[in-house]
Amino acid sequence: MHLKTEGFRYWQRDYEHWELDLRIKPYLRKDVHAGEFGWLKKAREAKFYSTGLIAQRMGMSRGAYCDLERRELSGSIQLNSLRAAANALDCEIVYAIRSKKKISFAELHWEILYRQALIHPWVQSSPKALKGRALGHVAQQLTKNSTFRRLQNWSKRKLS
Repeated sequence: MHLKTEGFRYWQRDYEHWELDLRIKPYLRKDVHAGEFGWLKKAREAKFYSTGLIAQRMGMSRGAYCDLERRELSGSIQLNSLRAAANALDCEIVYAIRSKKKISFAELHWEILYRQALIHPWVQSSPKALKGRALGHVAQQLTKNSTFRRLQNWSKRKLS
């Protein structure tokens, strides 16, 4: 196994946000685009629904619903309004926040940790067979080091 991969796997055992990384994984694909708007209108038209029908389901005027579609298109709609409109369309919102690099949060941190851990004397002096484990261990210690965290602009609180 490659040293960087082995170190990552060892470090990742203690990574406290691994569940979030699993949940965000489907949104990391390159073909999942951020910032697309106009979904309300596209979904309504794909389901052959009129603006009047959706407005009626939402208990509002047709003009008010059309305003929701315009606000969603411009990116100024409130999330609860979008959720209500999606519900009226018999749809649901799929919502996530991901890294602009489209990699997991662990991989983002690992890019920084790897470079720092690799130059650590303990890693440098470790036998080849144990270098990956040493790399992961040093990365774990760096993750918990409040001074290192401050230098990375990560949370300033000390981790347990």
